[in-house]
Amino acid sequence: MSVPSHIHDYLTAALADDHSAVPVSPFVRSHDAAFPAVVYEFAGDEYVGSTAAGPGRPLVRFHATVVSRSLVEAETIGQAIVSHAPGDVEDCATRVTSLEREYQPAYDGQRSGMYLVIVHMEQF
Repeated sequence: MSVPSHIHDYLTAALADDHSAVPVSPFVRSHDAAFPAVVYEFAGDEYVGSTAAGPGRPLVRFHATVVSRSLVEAETIGQAIVSHAPGDVEDCATRVTSLEREYQPAYDGQRSGMYLVIVHMEQF
């Protein structure tokens, strides 16, 4: 099982209907990618049922951050990710555990800031 592939597939499937043009990438948004964008990061793995005979099944914690110049757009895309759960991608169930909202001011003082919607999830 390739955890990054499963999570990327889950997120692109969540955006397929209305937001298929939104780029999805691990760890960092490409500077060439337009806004909005979705960036996902891994928070850690827990091996459920681990024994001396084997590691057990992984419970992968990750979060997807929607980055947009518009609060409404960030919310809409974030809710598309939330409403896609619970979802299954190749025998991996995904559930949402929490959601956060943040604002980051512009670094150059001329452009509008960034609205972030962070969806925390688990895949097992």
